[in-house]
Amino acid sequence: MDRLNPYAFFDCLALGARLQQFLGSSAPAEFHLFSYLACLLSLYRGKPASAWGYGFAGTPSGSPFSPELESAKDLILRAGYGISEETGYLRLSRRGLDEFRVLRRFGTNRSRDVFLVGACSSILALPVGIVRAAVGNSPELRVVAYLRSARPLLSQSAVDALYDDFQSLHEEIGTEIADLMIPAVIWLRYMAESMGQRDESLGVQRC
Repeated sequence: MDRLNPYAFFDCLALGARLQQFLGSSAPAEFHLFSYLACLLSLYRGKPASAWGYGFAGTPSGSPFSPELESAKDLILRAGYGISEETGYLRLSRRGLDEFRVLRRFGTNRSRDVFLVGACSSILALPVGIVRAAVGNSPELRVVAYLRSARPLLSQSAVDALYDDFQSLHEEIGTEIADLMIPAVIWLRYMAESMGQRDESLGVQRC
């Protein structure tokens, strides 16, 4: 069996549990989407991108993707750790939920889960499609989609730009706000609105 990234392993279980709570089951791409959003929330709290424990790349379609997260998901499926895949969607089994609860007791995982909960909870306020489009409208992913070429995300210059963007949020609601759903939704709405404004300026009609 390939070596698992422990952070990605826990995140797969945590995302499965959280998304299952809100959606019932999840498309594999949604694991990458909400893990990336959770990583952005950790940046909002002032943590370096490297502290997340694994990286992301932008796909030619302009979506975030983590090789470590994908490997963890595939290995969990093959090893029978409790995630089942049916008709292209993922659902955590009882065994998987139990494993998640055990692993969440560790301090490091409990700290990570704060960001994962904040990211997943955004779908209580916004449809998944809006979350996906808003994340795809972030500057780095717009460049990836324009070039139609995969490239690493969260370069130092991109992280510095995100810190600048988040500074205005810090001034409005603070960095230590308990419910990270709030900054997540505010940032996503801003990204979605800027996407609409850009399309309008270009004369693009959205369905």
